[in-house]
Amino acid sequence: IGASGAAGGVGVGWVESFKRAAGGFVSDTLVIFTKSHLKMSLVYATLKATGGLVWGPADVMNLKFSEVEDLQVGDQAVTLGITYAFVGIGCFFGPPLSSVFFDPKEELHLISSIVFAIALLGVGYLAWALAGDFWAVQLGNLLRSSASSIIWIKSTILLQHVSDRQYLGRLFALEVAFYTISNASSSYTVAAMLDFGFMRQKTICALLCGLSCVLFALWAYIKAKRRTTTVHQYQLIYNK
Repeated sequence: IGASGAAGGVGVGWVESFKRAAGGFVSDTLVIFTKSHLKMSLVYATLKATGGLVWGPADVMNLKFSEVEDLQVGDQAVTLGITYAFVGIGCFFGPPLSSVFFDPKEELHLISSIVFAIALLGVGYLAWALAGDFWAVQLGNLLRSSASSIIWIKSTILLQHVSDRQYLGRLFALEVAFYTISNASSSYTVAAMLDFGFMRQKTICALLCGLSCVLFALWAYIKAKRRTTTVHQYQLIYNK
C-alpha cells in the first residue's frame, strides 16, 4: 500500500507540474498580444504567412508545368531538375542583391525590400500566366524564388530588429505557425482546384498574380503608416 501510495503521489505531482507548465506556456504566449510595444512585432510576424499564401502552390504548379510537353526540355525528370536549379539560383542571389539597394540594418529599408519582393512574386506569376515555352516558366521561377527568399530572410531580420528579446522566441513560434497554416492552405486549395479541374494552371497563376498585387498594396500601406509614425517619433525626440 505504501509503494502504491508513493507512486500515486508521484503521478499526481507530475500532473500538477504539467498543468503549471502548460498554464505558464499559454499565459506567456498570450501576454504578447497585450503588450503595446509588441504591436508591430505581431504585424511583422505575419510576413512569412503573406509570402506563403502566394508561393505555397509553386511546387504544385511546377509539377503541373513539367507534365506539359510544350513546356519540357527532354523529359519530365530533366525538366524538373532544371526547374529546381533555377529555383536554387533565385534563392541564392535574391537576398544579397536586395541588400545592394535596401539597407538590411534599417527597419524601413527592410520593409521596403519585402514590399518590393511581394511585387516581384506577382511578376513571377505573371510570367507563368503568359508562359509559352520552357524558358518563360524558368524566368517565372527565377523571379518568384528570388522574391520568396528575400521575404523569408528579411522578415526574420526585421522581427529581430524591432522585437523585445524577452519575447522573441514566442514571436518566432507564432510566425512559423502563421506561415505553416498559410502555406499549407494555399497549396491544398490550388492542388484541389487542379485535381478536380476547376481551373487551368495559367488561370490560377493569373489569380495568384492578382493576390500578390493586393498583398503588395496592403504592405505598402503598412509601410507608409510605419514611416509616418517613425518620422513623428523622431520629431518629438528632436524637439525635446
